[in-house]
Amino acid sequence: MTDRPTAETRWVCLAIAAILLAAVVLLLGGPGDTDELFAWPITPEMTPLFMGSAYAAGFYLFARAFVTERWHRLAAAFPPIALFAALMLVATLIHFDKFNQGDAAGIATASFYAWTVVYIASPFVVAGVWLRNRGRDDGSPEAVDAEVPATVRRLALAGGVVAAAFAAVLYAFPSVAIDIWPWELTPLTARVVASFTIEGAAIAIALARDPRWSAWRILTQTVIVGAVLLLIALARGWDDLDHSNPLTWLLVAGSAAAAATAAALHRALERRARTSASLSSGA
Repeated sequence: MTDRPTAETRWVCLAIAAILLAAVVLLLGGPGDTDELFAWPITPEMTPLFMGSAYAAGFYLFARAFVTERWHRLAAAFPPIALFAALMLVATLIHFDKFNQGDAAGIATASFYAWTVVYIASPFVVAGVWLRNRGRDDGSPEAVDAEVPATVRRLALAGGVVAAAFAAVLYAFPSVAIDIWPWELTPLTARVVASFTIEGAAIAIALARDPRWSAWRILTQTVIVGAVLLLIALARGWDDLDHSNPLTWLLVAGSAAAAATAAALHRALERRARTSASLSSGA
């Protein structure tokens, strides 16, 4: 048995990374110009900034996945990403009339067709990649590895379950999200925000089953990237936020805490992995 991903896995990851990079450029580069640049006009600017930050974290993940030599380093992310893509496809179909269907500027119309094709194909492509590779991991740790503490895994599981349940309510009942969210949402953007949240929660739940730090490393780095970029997005879109809404401050504090906690975990377990490897080699 080999833990190496199949050859097509790398190229799928590269293609997805390229698509995500294009979305990042459009959303973070022109959050106020989505009516001319993106698949549908999005207001206020905080929503495209949020989406662009999440897509940028996804770009980091798939760029790392393209060069990794071990499947288990990224395996936990694939079923949640397939779920995310399926939720985005459903949201697109429900709100299809909100999209630029050939009645906007050229870039926006091209973005609409790209968005539609990507979300029709990606749930099946990502799930297919996972199915092709799932038997390649025998659960063995790497030569330089560490065990993620059980407490950390339990917290990831609990946090993932709570976040997934909360986001599922927002997805099913977008009016709830519209009422409570710290910036203005529509039914479509409520379901988009909920889809990103469910994806992150599902990854946390999947990771909770694997004690190997090598299975957590890239995804922990992705959390750091995403949380830092979200903090920058919140600063850029500060005027769009309702500062009297407790969720505004919870989102700011939660993003900062996620970045700091993930960074501390990364540092501690990298040190533990190196120490364990040194002791093993000296034995």
